[in-house]
Amino acid sequence: MSRPRMRRFALRLLGVAVLVVLWELNARLAFYHVLAPSLPDSFFPNLVDILWAGARSVSASAYHAALLMTVTRTLAAFGFAALLGVSVALVAARSATFDDIIYYPAEFFRQLPAVAVIPFAIMVFGIYTPMKISVAVFGCFFPILVGAREGLANVDSGLMLTARSYGWTGPRLLFGVMLPAAAPQIIAALRIALAIALILVIMAEMLVGVDGLGVTIVERERTFDFPALYAETILLGLIGVGMNQCFGVLCRYVHYWRGDPTWRTADIATASATWGATP
Repeated sequence: MSRPRMRRFALRLLGVAVLVVLWELNARLAFYHVLAPSLPDSFFPNLVDILWAGARSVSASAYHAALLMTVTRTLAAFGFAALLGVSVALVAARSATFDDIIYYPAEFFRQLPAVAVIPFAIMVFGIYTPMKISVAVFGCFFPILVGAREGLANVDSGLMLTARSYGWTGPRLLFGVMLPAAAPQIIAALRIALAIALILVIMAEMLVGVDGLGVTIVERERTFDFPALYAETILLGLIGVGMNQCFGVLCRYVHYWRGDPTWRTADIATASATWGATP
């Protein structure tokens, strides 16, 4: 590892260390009483108690079942939203009429908080898994649609002209040039949507859930088990980080030319068009 990368890594660890020290000082010296004198002393447990509570939660089979349920719902909702959002964006990129038709509905619904549709989702799907997935799909679809649509609409004109000069039109142009060129914006939208999916699934579980990590966190709060509450909240954050990192690894395989200085914009267009023109 090079010295600049080691320095950046050390600075990032420093940020974590500062948070840990501030938490421990707050727990032991009760600084929070200045702002909230009525809070009990157990409201901010020390880190040792939180770590022990986290170890107990991770070793429990009930937590494993809740984790599996939440992650499955999150990935299902993300997958549905990604497929639907990118597909609609591709159609909009090919048809200006379709793009105009969906413009105002998309602008309206993407401003609507996803939690506002929970009552309607309950009426349609009940309180079980389909409801939670549908709410998360609603919340993820529009960021993906907007990101993919903007990426496809702002493909470099040099790419388009070069490809068209070699006779690339229709689906060949869309999937061979526009989609790869828009990949960075689409991937960024997908990463945001993955986090949104987890947030909305947890929120739906907390409000009307019967299982999942959202339910376990609410149960900790209702029983005033503060060490377990903080521990499972931290674990939830680590789950989100892990899912994001796994998605990042997958994206590096799909978007393999990213960061390669030999793959410039003009080079991609020329190489793609030349390959298409080769008999």
